[in-house]
Amino acid sequence: MQLESVIEGFRHDHATILKYRISYKNKPLGTASLYKETQNIAEMSPSDVFKQRLEKEGLDEPVRNMLMEAFRQLLEEVEQKMEE
Repeated sequence: MQLESVIEGFRHDHATILKYRISYKNKPLGTASLYKETQNIAEMSPSDVFKQRLEKEGLDEPVRNMLMEAFRQLLEEVEQKMEE
């Protein structure tokens, strides 16, 4: 996994990578294009929506798992902020 190698190998006296973002070159037009017409995105959990998005990308399982874990962490932070 090239991305993990870059992140783990990053060393700088005055900087630390806290979070990172991946953008895809072949983006669908919107989330609606990811799902069958019979699926209602409002009835899905945020994790289910993200999981299906990752599956459409054709990424290796270790990369999908890493991204899913990062998403769960971010979602947890957002949900905690909303509860405050």
